[in-house]
Amino acid sequence: LNAKENFYYGYITYVEKGCKVKREFSPSPEEAVLNFPLIPGDVIFTSENSRCEIQFDNGTIIRLDKNTELKIETILAQSLTSRWKITTFVLNKGRVYVMNKNYRKEMFQFITPNAAIKLKDNSVSKIEVDNKGETYFQVIRGKGYIKYGPNEKNLKTKKVQKAERVLVNANHQLIPQELVKDTDFDLWNEVMNEHFREIHWGRSKIPGPIYKFPKAVIYFAEKYANRYGEWIYTDLFGYVWKPHYSNYYPSGWMPYTYGRWILINGQLFWVPAEPWGWVPYHFGVWHWTEKWGWVWIPGSAFHYGLVSWLYAGTYIGWRPWTLWDYWYWYSYLIDPYYYYWNNWYYYEYRGIPGERVSSPERKVIKRKITKNELKSPTHKPYSCLLYTSDAADEGLGV
Repeated sequence: LNAKENFYYGYITYVEKGCKVKREFSPSPEEAVLNFPLIPGDVIFTSENSRCEIQFDNGTIIRLDKNTELKIETILAQSLTSRWKITTFVLNKGRVYVMNKNYRKEMFQFITPNAAIKLKDNSVSKIEVDNKGETYFQVIRGKGYIKYGPNEKNLKTKKVQKAERVLVNANHQLIPQELVKDTDFDLWNEVMNEHFREIHWGRSKIPGPIYKFPKAVIYFAEKYANRYGEWIYTDLFGYVWKPHYSNYYPSGWMPYTYGRWILINGQLFWVPAEPWGWVPYHFGVWHWTEKWGWVWIPGSAFHYGLVSWLYAGTYIGWRPWTLWDYWYWYSYLIDPYYYYWNNWYYYEYRGIPGERVSSPERKVIKRKITKNELKSPTHKPYSCLLYTSDAADEGLGV
């Protein structure tokens, strides 16, 4: 997918047990997990004991309080009357805390049962829909606009400034309110913001060439790069990123091992379990080097997850798709036997030259997935390989 195309995802960056996501064409909600991709039509539900946070590649953050239902209606949808593109969320109930950073030429808005709220760039606000369907709008930083009225022909617009709070009641009247502070939701956001400032902004030294990549890659570099790994310069690839996986997975690590596959728009989409995983698994490619092990080569094209698939009877397996696959494809054009032999080699040796799956240090627990299971929209999750030092099974694990 070309980076210049208007193709954007939201994804879950913090989640507590009990949060669920309902796909537009899915029969039932599924449990939300870290790095879960979000697209137009998705509805996010939080329970009476859970909260979650979602982000977009430009840095916009939306946090959902307990007992909240939020639908992603559009992301940068085309407008027939303006060059501006429209991102719309529908808040059916509950509370959200919004830290908005607009994409270029973006109209960012929330729809509630009795109001519409447009947020300006770099604003921070809270929006609430109570049990009566009434709307509260409070601006913490910046400004926003709220539109209300009994019908489309009788609408009024009110600009809400910093430190202002308004209510649109069931009779479509706008009533100024006193600021609400120090609620449980406010205190939770303060803790999240304190954590956010500590580990996100301005902490990572970013190599200059990285700034030529899309905003998502730059945001990853600022937020996660130095915390979870390091930048390394190579003569062949330029700057690559090496995760400190030995600190978190002492029994062994490789890309596309910790996570699962889900269906998005009829295609398999990798959902990584690593907290830093969104960008490295969906931009660029992973590559094995003898000197540094697995490294990530940044790229500008978004993808669902680059792996090489293996079909063996009724089962299916995968391994990271690396730059050497270009050579294998070229080799296939010359000698098909050579190409397929190398594919099997990577499965047998875990993609790490010289390290067999059957070695006593790292054996494989098999998690078998049939082709029908992988295609099924109801069979979840599609678990990946798990490596352990005391597994009894050997050979190919899928």
